[in-house]
Amino acid sequence: GPFDAESVEGDVSFRVLPRTIRPGEYAVAHHHIPHQVALEDLNTVLPLTRVEELITQGIVGDLGPSHYSFIGYCPPAADLAEQVAPAIAAAMASERVDVAVVVPI
Repeated sequence: GPFDAESVEGDVSFRVLPRTIRPGEYAVAHHHIPHQVALEDLNTVLPLTRVEELITQGIVGDLGPSHYSFIGYCPPAADLAEQVAPAIAAAMASERVDVAVVVPI
């Protein structure tokens, strides 16, 4: 389901998105950023087209099987650092991911 973007404490959960996800299959749920830029080009928040171009050009090898999404607005930032980041890192390690690209918005 969607993130709890209404919470004053933010949402420290994360979502696992399949590698095959395409624009129109996900949405921006973050109320603390202007949505217009993201809505005009979803590559600003999940740069799948740009990464696929890099793969085609031979600049990068391939994408992992999953993408991980979380809301950056999280006043209890320790929860993000102590719970979410290690969980995502462990999931990526199990998928044998070599490099992560973090897209700050």
